Amino acid sequence: MVKATSSSKRPSVASAATASPPMDLWDRITWTCLHLLVIVVPIAMSNLGPFSAYGVPLTYDQFDIAKVFFERGLLLVAVSSWLIGLLLRGGTVRFTRGEWLLIAFLAWLVLTTVLSVHPPTAIFGKYRRFEGLISFLTYGAAFFMALQLADRPARMRSLARSLVAGGLLVTLYGTLQVIGTVDIAVARLLLPVAAVLTVLGPLALGYLGVIRGRLDETIRPAYWIGAAILLFGGAFFSFGLARNIELAQQFGQIAVSVDPVQWGGLPFEPNRAFSTFGNPDLLGGYLIFPWAVSLGLALSERHPAWRSIYWVCALFNVFVGITSYVRGAWIGATISLLLMVVAYRRAQRGTQTRLSHTDWTFIGGTGLVALAVIVASSLRPDAVRNVLTRVISIFQFDQGSAQTRFFIWESARAAVAERPFFGWGADTFRLLFPMFKPAEYVAAAGYLSVADNVHNYPLQLASGIGIPGALLFYGLIAVALFLAARAAFAEGTAGRNLVMSGLWAAVAGYVVHLMFGLSVTGSTIMMWLAMGMLLVPSSSVREVKPVAGGAIVAGLVLLVLLAGTYLNTRYIVADAHYLRGRVTTQGATSVAEIERAIELNPYNEMYRLELGVAWRDMFGPLAQQYAQGVMQGQEAPELATRALELHSRSAEAFEDVIAYAPQEYDTYVFLSNLHNQAASYIDVRYAEDAVRVAERGIEISEFGPAVRVQLAIGLLLLERADEAVTELKVATGLDPNYEQAWAMLAEALVKAGEHEEARETLAYVLGRYPDNAEAQATLRDLEASVTNPVAP
Repeated sequence: MVKATSSSKRPSVASAATASPPMDLWDRITWTCLHLLVIVVPIAMSNLGPFSAYGVPLTYDQFDIAKVFFERGLLLVAVSSWLIGLLLRGGTVRFTRGEWLLIAFLAWLVLTTVLSVHPPTAIFGKYRRFEGLISFLTYGAAFFMALQLADRPARMRSLARSLVAGGLLVTLYGTLQVIGTVDIAVARLLLPVAAVLTVLGPLALGYLGVIRGRLDETIRPAYWIGAAILLFGGAFFSFGLARNIELAQQFGQIAVSVDPVQWGGLPFEPNRAFSTFGNPDLLGGYLIFPWAVSLGLALSERHPAWRSIYWVCALFNVFVGITSYVRGAWIGATISLLLMVVAYRRAQRGTQTRLSHTDWTFIGGTGLVALAVIVASSLRPDAVRNVLTRVISIFQFDQGSAQTRFFIWESARAAVAERPFFGWGADTFRLLFPMFKPAEYVAAAGYLSVADNVHNYPLQLASGIGIPGALLFYGLIAVALFLAARAAFAEGTAGRNLVMSGLWAAVAGYVVHLMFGLSVTGSTIMMWLAMGMLLVPSSSVREVKPVAGGAIVAGLVLLVLLAGTYLNTRYIVADAHYLRGRVTTQGATSVAEIERAIELNPYNEMYRLELGVAWRDMFGPLAQQYAQGVMQGQEAPELATRALELHSRSAEAFEDVIAYAPQEYDTYVFLSNLHNQAASYIDVRYAEDAVRVAERGIEISEFGPAVRVQLAIGLLLLERADEAVTELKVATGLDPNYEQAWAMLAEALVKAGEHEEARETLAYVLGRYPDNAEAQATLRDLEASVTNPVAP
């Protein structure tokens, strides 16, 4: 039974802070899970560096799937524990007017998922993004739990403190990546210091947890969690540094990497921070939260030591935020800073609150650090790691990443125009993009580039869940910020409201960042958690009595928790098998691992696609061996039979992917390539299959050069050179830098008898790619045919 209390008439900040009773066991479990959420999720990754066997991560996706695993697992426990406590002993439940928009938004998500172009993707999200229906339900759970338990200033401050602690860990690791390497003598000095801190740091935090926990039990989990993470982090760095020193000595190097993880080749510039997010763009968006909240904590803290610690956290956020070189994040962080200045000025109005010498020291020091990084980076010749160049490029819309993003936005607008109401399904843009991308995008980004995200969240949402869904989402944020603005920007509070101000500024800055960046679950969940805390002062409280037969219902909740935990674990174990199948095994073992991944998670089309690749990788060498035997006059029919059996397995796997996700463009490229290999090595008739598959691929992506190249290969094998020339001219026109397409065009022109045009094409190809063996061979054949013409 639910009964409204007298505080249900929009209580003030003070009344909201005192409405709930002290925490019991069930609430403490939930509260601990929320602390773990804001600390563990940002640092979660499956590459454990020195603790990984042979340096191999635990899962193929090293970053996002680990964050998804922890946030879903922790919120499963948090919601279940809170519900069990409510069922058994009753309690209070907080409601806010914004929840109606949340419920409407989630209901709309369910509807658009049912109507999606690919419901499994809309439910689970695209692989390595995972922002489908399940993630939005997870966001809603984080919002609701924060609203229930962060119900007084001390708790809000405690959770904000843990959020900043998680941010500090992320920025410390990012700092190591920016530093890159140190002299081996410096590394040897760092090693014992790190080992000592690994022991003393956790002991100190554990002691503080015991002492401070006697005064306020809500902060005890933060200290203990911090001690555990500091112990692991210290060991992680110490063992990793020791291994790096050993490797440097082994290879006679004088420079030692201070990053405990050996990442190998990176897809972006060296010494650019990406921390535990795997990409600077994703890191930059996340850092807006600890940045704004650390300012709120620092400006409202009375204890000088803690005030200094929060300023240090803010300094690290500035350093790593700048050296991630993410323009959208810079804009969002600047908006957050301006909002915090406004909030502080209003808070100090009519009071004696002033910035202390400590504050000015850290503000000046942070400014000097930022200035030093900007000046040092501006001396670099490369455009990406040069702050001034990056800032200027914000306004250069006709070149670089800005240009390609405009083309991506154009494709998103086209997708919205075709299905404006229900959209195509959450997180399905990777499937939509080949259908809607403009030809100009291929020329600017290359034939290999496929956008799996719009880099503009309003368009991302509108294309996925329709214009009504996007309006509901932003309406929810607007309502939350509106309702919280009075408390966050209250006058004359002497800084008591500044933690709320930091959360408000973080949400606003992140929303601005998403206009130019990517939403990933490890960052966006912080926004929903912050909104839950922001709405506490304007919430209504309802009293709930214990439920009759509550123990039985609690048992059902526990069963749901166990089932959800099993499925969550199964999800990540599948990716571990995918890693082994794709990276660490070969042949039949690789196939078995990938089949196990599909068995555990049959809803990931990338696993299904990789099964076809694994069979193809077994087929290719066997087919080549057969072809070489034929050339030497040693035919082996049993070898051909075995090769064709493997070809059939691979083709079946690719056709299964097409049946499951017909919009997945890459499948058509892979399958047509498989048939072309069979045609080249065993029986030319397979080229007819290659042509049919490639034509289906062109229906999916009209401006896909790769599938047109496979179509041209099939046409050449069938001696339809004129048609091949047509397709290759389209491919080279789409991507002028497609080397293979240009070389093949020259070959097709020779076969079509267009010798003069073939010469011109060969001159162009060899002028740009002088080492292209295919073009060199075509030129030799052309010269031989002219010198020694074949008699009619």
